[in-house]
Amino acid sequence: MLSPEYIGEKLSMNGSYIRQFFKEQNGIMFWDYINMKRIDLAKKRLMHTNLSIAKIHVSCGYSSISTFTRAFKKLVGMTPGRYRDWVRLQENYKEL
Repeated sequence: MLSPEYIGEKLSMNGSYIRQFFKEQNGIMFWDYINMKRIDLAKKRLMHTNLSIAKIHVSCGYSSISTFTRAFKKLVGMTPGRYRDWVRLQENYKEL
C-alpha cells in the first residue's frame, strides 16, 4: 500500500520526513490528499458507471463500505447513493 513509510523506504528516508515534506509542498496532509483522490475517483464512477456502491468502494481502495461512506459524506456533504441520485437528477434537468 502506498504510504509515507513505503515511499520513505524506497527513497531511503524517514516516513515522518515524507509526511512533513508533503504537507509543506502541498499544504495538505498526505492521507487527506489520498482520501480526496479516492473520493474524486468514486465520484467519477458514481457519475459514469452503473457499478454498485459496494464495488465502487473496493475499487477506490476502501476495505469497508462504512468507512467509504463516512469519508465520502465528509468530503462531499452527502452519501454516495444520494450523490448518484443528485447527479442523475441534474442530468435529467439539463435535458429539459
